[in-house]
Amino acid sequence: MPIFNDSGRIGAPTPLARPEQIRGAREPQRTGTTERERSAQRGEITRTIRDTTKGVEIALKVPGIHYSGMTYDKLIGILAAQGRDFAATTPTMRKHMVAEVTIVYENAVKVPTMKALKESLGESALGWIVRRFAHKVRDERLAALSPAYAKSKKRDGYGRNPIGVRTGALAARVQDFGKVKLK
Repeated sequence: MPIFNDSGRIGAPTPLARPEQIRGAREPQRTGTTERERSAQRGEITRTIRDTTKGVEIALKVPGIHYSGMTYDKLIGILAAQGRDFAATTPTMRKHMVAEVTIVYENAVKVPTMKALKESLGESALGWIVRRFAHKVRDERLAALSPAYAKSKKRDGYGRNPIGVRTGALAARVQDFGKVKLK
């Protein structure tokens, strides 16, 4: 019976993937009576990830000084005070973090350590914040620009940029050097 090969056309069967090509296949599942002798079950891993993210808050730190002369952390604080909190921890963000990190560890043989788990959750949260700057996620309501500032922004040639982005320096700095710490 013909099946679709990689090109999407009907033809000869595509060879099956070798075990070393499948993520997590290098370490076979272990069976045993003690926790050390057996592999973790997916439910254990999922519960650990879910429990770690319950009620978690994040702290975004961005090193360096913005071209305006203030630190990036201070600028993020000013935006938050103005109703544009790009580093806010929302339920939608937490759900995304759980889903993304669960996918990373779905084939794990052991429950991830807290350090590895927090690192993965931090990377996921940072990615979510970067998408907020690009206006690809809208889980946090951002306050509208004042009419005077919107007019000034448009006059200076930045009118098409989303709220929170004038030149893109802050968003680029967050993406390249931002660090998220879980509280």
